Amino acid sequence: MKTKLLTLTAVLACIMLTACSSKDAISGYSSGDVKLGQYKEVTYVPEEVTVTDDEVREEVITRLIDTHKQNVDVEGKTVVENGDIIICDYTGYIDGEQFQGGSTTDAEIEVGNASYIPGFQEGFIGAEIGVEKEFDVTFPDPYELNPDIAGKPATFKVLVHRIVTKETPEYTDEFVAENTEFKTVEEYDNSIRAELTENKQEHADTKKKYDVFLKIIRSSEFDEQAMAPFIISERQRLILQSDSQYQKFLGIDSFTYYNQYLGMTVDEVNEYYDALAKMQAEYLFVLSAVADEENITLTDAEIDEFAEKMRENNGYETIDEMYSDLSTNYGQPAKEVVTSQAKNSKALELITSTALPIQ
Repeated sequence: MKTKLLTLTAVLACIMLTACSSKDAISGYSSGDVKLGQYKEVTYVPEEVTVTDDEVREEVITRLIDTHKQNVDVEGKTVVENGDIIICDYTGYIDGEQFQGGSTTDAEIEVGNASYIPGFQEGFIGAEIGVEKEFDVTFPDPYELNPDIAGKPATFKVLVHRIVTKETPEYTDEFVAENTEFKTVEEYDNSIRAELTENKQEHADTKKKYDVFLKIIRSSEFDEQAMAPFIISERQRLILQSDSQYQKFLGIDSFTYYNQYLGMTVDEVNEYYDALAKMQAEYLFVLSAVADEENITLTDAEIDEFAEKMRENNGYETIDEMYSDLSTNYGQPAKEVVTSQAKNSKALELITSTALPIQ
């Protein structure tokens, strides 16, 4: 599926893209809508970009060593105790009938982990290897994973096959060569260090842009009436986009998600969307105002080059296909949309390249 242009959910996400697309250039901005504060040589506190040996080691353990741990039987142990790791089968019954999602084979369970419903893991304590055990539990109410069985009593029949411990592999050149594309521990460590450094640098760059723009926004004056139509449409777009995402993955709308999973009230969710839409408007209006103030112009060659980058970034096979979508989405000539975005990109580059770190 092709990425839809200009559908970022927050100003921070937009800042992360050098040439992000948005509606700001065709949403009503005109000269004078923003009285810019200082936008060149804006100071910021740089974030240190260093990767320690401990961070590299932690990442190696998480990515490689932990994923290659082997189960080894605990010699002489036949009865399950709290804290044991077991390999088992279990089957759940409600009113004498098996229920969906209540059975599995060869499950690996760490008894006492508390990631299951109350009473389930405790039911394994005292079970003997190879001897079926039965115990009762009651599902919590509410039970979001399966509302149909919320609050109902259930019986589980379990059979423990093994009680095991995790054997950690030795981190050697041979181990690295067998399980990665690298030949030595040093090569693998260096690759992890380089990746972590790149990630930290990207985070530092994003924070720099965010901090710089926050200063510009706070020092600027905005024509609220001019921004209002964009804020209204952007708020609605953000809600629709969020609803689509949460419906796809969770089967609920965004307001339900924020309420059930984050404990936010309806008023708090509305305030959240209001703030996002306002920040997006301020960010985009600042870019347009800087492009206007600097009289940024583009040649046809520069516009075509920028359009090609937009095509690649958004997964279109041809420029014509992208232009068709742009015209449909905005009701404006596609080249004008691309031109406005290219100007905003140059404005963004000007702002960030002149920003001054505070030593």
